[in-house]
Amino acid sequence: MPEPLPSGRLPRAFDTLRPLSRRALLAIALPAAALFLPRPPARAAGGGSKVTRKEIERAIMCPCEEKCGKVLANCICDYSGGFRRDIDHMIARGMTRGQILDALVKAYGPTVLAAPGTSNWLDVVSWTLPFLALALGAWGITRLLRRWASPKPPPPAPPTAGLPSGTSAYEHRLDDELSRFEP
Repeated sequence: MPEPLPSGRLPRAFDTLRPLSRRALLAIALPAAALFLPRPPARAAGGGSKVTRKEIERAIMCPCEEKCGKVLANCICDYSGGFRRDIDHMIARGMTRGQILDALVKAYGPTVLAAPGTSNWLDVVSWTLPFLALALGAWGITRLLRRWASPKPPPPAPPTAGLPSGTSAYEHRLDDELSRFEP
């Protein structure tokens, strides 16, 4: 533990704690704020790039009865083959990525999505809660480090009321007991 300087400040190595916490807060707050930026509109089926099955597979979870819990792109269960054919049929009909995902959410529920959306408050909380937990943890660790690194207050002086100056209660008691044994 470093000793405080005569001015009561800690050595220079601890000067970086305060700016570091600001940097950490910015590193957490900026990506979280990006969630609230407006998204660009979806492209029409006729214009722009065509959606691929791999793109859809990376965006959804396998909805099999076994609940394998894998992203469809990585799933090899028996149910995934038929599910991939359904996606191919939707792509062949000219559906956009958004329309396909909406149809899958309508059929299987919101748990089919690999990542939460930003359409309601629960989805926004799902995105922001990990960042808030990191910020709270960084704040707590910073407070703990500062408490550990702060100088300790001096211990309180023992009470010496009614005793001559320069003697402690123990010295007074010792003198009393020794006087009983001396002739």
